[in-house]
Amino acid sequence: MNAQSDLKFLNQMDSVNSVRTQIKICGVTSTKDAEYAMQFGADAIGLVFYRHSTRNLAKAKAMEIRQVLAKSTTAVGVVVDPTDDLLEMIISDVQVDAIQFHGEESPERCRQLGIPYIKAQRVRSTEQILNARDLYTDAKALLLDAYEPSKVGGTGQTFSWELIPELDIPVILAGGLNSDNVGKAIRKVRPSAVDVSTGVEVTGGIKDPEAIQKFSESVLAADESLRDLQ
Repeated sequence: MNAQSDLKFLNQMDSVNSVRTQIKICGVTSTKDAEYAMQFGADAIGLVFYRHSTRNLAKAKAMEIRQVLAKSTTAVGVVVDPTDDLLEMIISDVQVDAIQFHGEESPERCRQLGIPYIKAQRVRSTEQILNARDLYTDAKALLLDAYEPSKVGGTGQTFSWELIPELDIPVILAGGLNSDNVGKAIRKVRPSAVDVSTGVEVTGGIKDPEAIQKFSESVLAADESLRDLQ
């Protein structure tokens, strides 16, 4: 499912081997957790700007986290049907590298910003994924997450990976991933990247360094097993 993209963390491929699953740690709420994530191999950090989330960030805290990120680490602003003012703040003040849209944003709304974007889908059917692929043609990736009526993300639940069709756009797999199941997910879906939040937390918004390390090790092990098949 991998495809070329000009978004940094989706383009970072292993210099020797073609199998290289990217890692996005989402819902980071402190500089300490951002540093842990980078230490254990995160390619991207998700900064949440959604007031109903326990991981929601104020501008000052988001800017503080952004400042500690390495140049090689992609900062992704995660939003749900955002206002123009919120987007202006995230892009101009926090200076994220990309926006991840988790709401009902139209393709026109996503593309008008002039910044790379990711479109999230809470998966209920294969047809839904294909429709999103056809609508959001300039998205840098589709993020596929579990569907739960009362939440727009961070559910901690998986979904049926069999629903995911072969796509010609990068796929970021989310939804209930952790160190125990991410290897199976990678071997089944072959995503460009995996996204984890709840699966590496002590509690909402507080990351567990040991869990991040184990998650990263599981991703690397799965990639290695796929290389052996090449």
